[in-house]
Amino acid sequence: MSKENTCLLVVDVQEKLVPLMQHHEELIWNISRLLEAASILEVQAWGTEQYPKGLGATLPPIREGLSSLHEKLMFSCRECLSAWRDLQTPPIATKVLLVGIETHICIQQTALDLLANGLDVYLAVDAIGSRHPHDHEAVSYTHLRAHETREDRVCRVRGEKKKGGGGGGGGGGG
Repeated sequence: MSKENTCLLVVDVQEKLVPLMQHHEELIWNISRLLEAASILEVQAWGTEQYPKGLGATLPPIREGLSSLHEKLMFSCRECLSAWRDLQTPPIATKVLLVGIETHICIQQTALDLLANGLDVYLAVDAIGSRHPHDHEAVSYTHLRAHETREDRVCRVRGEKKKGGGGGGGGGGG
């Protein structure tokens, strides 16, 4: 992972959804840390909002860290892919660090669509969340591991970035 080939994608961290998530304070703190690291390292950070008229806007501290923010009506962020590609200047990001909510719906569908589009997907496992533990743990991680995503904890991603890149994945997000 490097600033030349990586972007941070923040999915649906919205006013009416966040309070429903398990450990939402820690979730927001971890996402904020990744946004701060992205800014320092000059990594583009994009965000989405799922039906903002009904689910509210992206939380202000999260919104402030985003390079761009796109509305969507699907669970997946697939409908935003062409807009992101248009925003990029070469080289085009081929690695996506995925964070946000909800693990078993929007995160999972987005990860699968990004993989289908030939991108490498990395999950910051402590910066994604769901309302129910079983949705967050068993359903999504098991399914996504089978589709070659990589998992990392926020600290590991930030630590590798500070050391100048390299690695960035490898499945044992534990």
